[in-house]
Order: sequence, then C-alpha cells, then structure tokens
Amino acid sequence: MNARSGIMTIVLAAFAATAWAQCPPPVGEMMGQPPPPMRHGGLPPMPFGKQFDPMREDLFPPELVMQNQKALGLSDEQKTVIKEAMQKSMAKFTDLMWQQSAEQETMDSLLKSDRLDEAKVIPQLDKLLGIENEMKRTLFGMLLKVKNCLTPDQLTKLRSIRQAVMQPSQGDQRSLPPDDKRGAPQPPKP
Repeated sequence: MNARSGIMTIVLAAFAATAWAQCPPPVGEMMGQPPPPMRHGGLPPMPFGKQFDPMREDLFPPELVMQNQKALGLSDEQKTVIKEAMQKSMAKFTDLMWQQSAEQETMDSLLKSDRLDEAKVIPQLDKLLGIENEMKRTLFGMLLKVKNCLTPDQLTKLRSIRQAVMQPSQGDQRSLPPDDKRGAPQPPKP
C-alpha cells in the first residue's frame, strides 16, 4: 500500500467513525436503562421489528474491497470506479468537515452564556444537523457505488470474507477467510 492509499484509508475510517459517532444513543440508554445485549457481529438488537442496519448488513466499506481486491478478482474498471467514488467522497467530506468545525465553534460560543437564546441556538443546531446529514449521505452514496460495481459472485465472496473477519476464533482472534494466503491466526500468548 502506498502512502496515498494509506492516507485515503485513514481519512475514510475517520469519515465513517465521525458519521456514526454522531448518532444519538438509544432511547433506553438516555433514560438510564442498560444497553441491550449484543447480537452477532457486535451490533445491538433493534428495538422494533427486523434487526436491520444497511450500513453494516448490506453495504461494504471500500477498505474491505480494497484489501481483498485479488480474492474478489476486481477488474481494472471496477478498481477505477471505486477509487473515483472514494476520491470524490473524500473531497466532499473534507469540505463538510471544515463547515462543521466552523458551525460547531459558533454553537459552542452560543452555549457558553448563562441564558440561551433559542432563536439563535435552534437554527444553529439545524445547520449542524444539516451538515451531519450531508456527511452521512456522502458516505452512503460512496457505499452504494462500491456495491453497485461488484458482481453477484463478488458480493457473495465479500460477504463470506466479512463474516470470517467478524467471527472470533479460538483465543478471541479474528479468523481469516478460508483461501487467505497470509497464514493462519496465531495462538494466544500464555
């Protein structure tokens, strides 16, 4: 991996973390109730109906695709589509981060006073939420492009790779996909 792709991976990881970190906690946690037990993959169960999180269940981070490009048999055209989607998203995300930082500074100054002016604070909150929404939309759009450029066989392979990486093996180590040539997981140290 060259320095540029390493930087891209770090920025995208920060992008995803920032987008998801700003989600509010579940209502139960806000009301002092303990969080629900975790289900497979480390995801908490949804409070109503089907347990569904498209970002974790049906979409794939570009890093996972990039790290398994040979195993997936990506064509040059597919690699180009994914790289362009990542670059476009990173450029937009960088602009949004600058906007968010500036608007957060404004919000911080508004919240410092002893009496809050709702006529100023609420519109400022709306600005911040709008930027956050655009960040998430940018991430989601990139994930859609990544998935849409993959074949059904590649998606099946990618699901099995992700499942193998997510399932802990003995000694709480992450297991590798069955055809991974990097070697077997190391046993835990005594």
